[in-house]
Amino acid sequence: MLFALIRFLFAVALVLFLVSPSVAFADLADEIVAATNRERVSRGLNPLKTESALSQAAAKRAQELTRSFSHDRPNGREASSVFDEFGIDFQKFAENIYYDSYPRLNPAQAVKTWMGSSGHRQNILGADYTHIGVGVRRGDNGLNYAVQLFKKEWGDRNARPNRPRNNGGRSRSRGR
Repeated sequence: MLFALIRFLFAVALVLFLVSPSVAFADLADEIVAATNRERVSRGLNPLKTESALSQAAAKRAQELTRSFSHDRPNGREASSVFDEFGIDFQKFAENIYYDSYPRLNPAQAVKTWMGSSGHRQNILGADYTHIGVGVRRGDNGLNYAVQLFKKEWGDRNARPNRPRNNGGRSRSRGR
């Protein structure tokens, strides 16, 4: 009888853990940031700083990916338009997107997958990026989605920005 009760309670706890929409999306995002910064630091690069607005923009993009897995937004606009929605100023940005079908998103696997792609790795290891925002969501289809948004801030406001480039993950620069 006691064994049956323990099994039942464990099963209930497991179901709540797997289906709860608040299953610590922020914690999973923090784990992705930490794994990303470990990759950068291990190669002599500065760790990326998190920024609230950038994290909110990434969370919005993750939610959008549950409807349309694309670097373009469901409304047809480029990913960079989310920066404008959240009042984020940037000289250069990049976006990495990911999905998996694990019961819970695996942050280490997400970063490993990105590191296995030259364009996404280039975004993660971009020496000129200073900030990161990460969003994580679970879709109604049972898939987990993650987004990394990177940005380079304006240093010298009179400096000319780099030209846009697309390198596997989405990466763009823009003038003022």
